[in-house]
Amino acid sequence: MLYWRFFVTKNQGGAATALLLSGLLAHSFMLVVYTIQQGYLPLGQFASAATTFVWLFGLLYFIQELLLKEQEFGVFVTAILAVVQGISIVTIDYTAPLAEVLQNVYFEVHVSVILLSYASFALGFIASIMYIMLFKEIQGHRFGLFYSRLPSLEFLERLNMRSIIIGLIFLTAGIVLGMLNAGRAWGFFWEWDPKLTMVFLNWLIYLSLVLAYAFLRLRGLRTAYWSLVGFLLIIFSFFIVTNFVSTIHTF
Repeated sequence: MLYWRFFVTKNQGGAATALLLSGLLAHSFMLVVYTIQQGYLPLGQFASAATTFVWLFGLLYFIQELLLKEQEFGVFVTAILAVVQGISIVTIDYTAPLAEVLQNVYFEVHVSVILLSYASFALGFIASIMYIMLFKEIQGHRFGLFYSRLPSLEFLERLNMRSIIIGLIFLTAGIVLGMLNAGRAWGFFWEWDPKLTMVFLNWLIYLSLVLAYAFLRLRGLRTAYWSLVGFLLIIFSFFIVTNFVSTIHTF
């Protein structure tokens, strides 16, 4: 609510940031308690991975806010944080055992890096939404709330692409780490499980966007919409494929 108040009135910005920091500290404490009680990081099931994503996404945004001095993203970020954390709270099962093959540092690093890539892509997703809303206002000569509050189109596009490039680096590293962990645990590096297929498709989408931006001079709305498609696919993969389709991944 404080970020929404800031977005509309430009007031309570400091209080909004302080509340976000307090939430991050409380969430950090919760994750530490979970790890101590369970004996492993909260990464092995969908709900625990979701709450870890919330922490990573919140931390990444907090760092971005401090560096860029832009709080307008906060209303969008906190909305996503609230929804994902709410889903995690109602679905988490503290009694569900973690497969022994997943109780190793290689698995934990693999999933952490993948979730960090998702957090970076989420920032790009928000920048794309803001870009589209601002572009539509300017195009329609309706200089309303978004025009008065949001950064420039150029800033939003740069932020989108920077977030995607960082996310792609982490996603690539996460895929490689996952392959190495699979080879170590199961004796094969890759299997066309639906979740793995979706991750590979996501990697191709973001890689093609970066290449098109760098070499084909792709700009503007097409870049924003491409970013939207990529993250919507992540949402589908993380929430739907993981829970209802995948045979290997439960996270």
